[in-house]
Parts: sequence; C-alpha cells; structure tokens
Amino acid sequence: MNKISFLLIVALTTTLSFGQKSKHSTSLDFVNLNKTTVLDFVRTLPIKREPKPKTTYIITIGIEAKVGWIKDTDIDSLIALIDSKEPAYCLMKAISSHLPVNESSTVGGHVMNIIDAFRYQKEYPYVLTDCPKNDKQRKMDILNWYEEFKNKQ
Repeated sequence: MNKISFLLIVALTTTLSFGQKSKHSTSLDFVNLNKTTVLDFVRTLPIKREPKPKTTYIITIGIEAKVGWIKDTDIDSLIALIDSKEPAYCLMKAISSHLPVNESSTVGGHVMNIIDAFRYQKEYPYVLTDCPKNDKQRKMDILNWYEEFKNKQ
C-alpha cells in the first residue's frame, strides 16, 4: 500500500472523530490539536502502562495548531511540567513518512517544544515527527525567558 492510499484511509476513517483519540483503532491514536486546548493535549501525552500500548506515538491530523493556540495563561502550567521525565508518546504528523517505532520522549520534552512554539510564534508541532526529551540547556534558556516574560506582564 503506498503512502497516499494509507493517508486517504486514515483521513476517511478518522473524519468523524477529530479531536478525540480513536476508540476503534487498535494501533493508531489520533488528535486534532485545533479541537483541544494545550493543557488537555498535554494530559494525553503520558504513555498509559495498562493496558500496554500498541504504539508509542500519536498522529496529529488536520493542520497544525496555529500561532495563538498556546495562550499567555497556559505558560505557568506548562512551566510547572518542564521537569517531567514521565514517558510520553511521540508525535507524528499524518504526512510524515517516519514512524517513531523505537523512539521515546518525555512530557517535559514536549512541554519545552510547546513553550518554544509560543516563544517563537510558531505553529505546533513544527516538525513532522517529534520525540523530544528533557534537555538541561533548553530548560535553562526557557526559564531565563520565562523570568523576562513574567516581568513584562
């Protein structure tokens, strides 16, 4: 099956469940970022241990979350999660050709990417496949930025 056929099947079978995890899929989970909030999305990232997940990735469908999806009011809650080393699903855009089968990520790594999307006014996710992990240097850069951000408000 070629990539285009796969994408068509994915798009047709998930149209009715945009914004929700697929209840009928045994191997793929989907999320439409434009139908959820940032903090609700972050709550879907930790990998559930029971029952054992069939995948370690979530496919984002539709378009990326636009600039403005992440609100000023979300930043404090996101900063509180920046140290989380809880194992998390990787993200994969539906158009990506790379399945992150043997890769891992952390909630803190995703939070750093979400904050960076806010800081740099980017759509999220801004890469095709994303399996971020905690990074001490990025954390320090983000915390320094956060101090300036708080002082401006």
